[in-house]
Amino acid sequence: SAVKLIDPNTNIEYDINTQGAGRLDVLSAIKEIKRPQSKIVNKEEESITGDLIMKLQKYDGTNWKDKKEIVNKKVTIPANGLLKLDIGKDSNGKQVFTGFNSLDVKISSAGKYRVYLGFIVDGKSFEKSWDFIVK
Repeated sequence: SAVKLIDPNTNIEYDINTQGAGRLDVLSAIKEIKRPQSKIVNKEEESITGDLIMKLQKYDGTNWKDKKEIVNKKVTIPANGLLKLDIGKDSNGKQVFTGFNSLDVKISSAGKYRVYLGFIVDGKSFEKSWDFIVK
């Protein structure tokens, strides 16, 4: 069977085949949509260490609710470097964490979802998210 994934930014619909008992592999579905690169860039002259948090959240009509915590790890981003969130490697090629593409993130029901990212450094939180719809 197939489900529809709608990119809310462009309203483009994608037909995605389900896996197993009606489960959708989020990563396979997201790969079909053109999206910005997933990375954290450090423009400072010294490395930055902080808490990396990635969650799958579902919108309940009023609020975003956590469905699954994907990553919760202290990471270091090199000076004038970056951390690639899809593969978990920094700009020096060091494996910092298991990248999103290698994690078993699945959705089993229709709805509005987002992948939430938080990076917390010295109590200051930097947050981003990417919304998508599963029909």
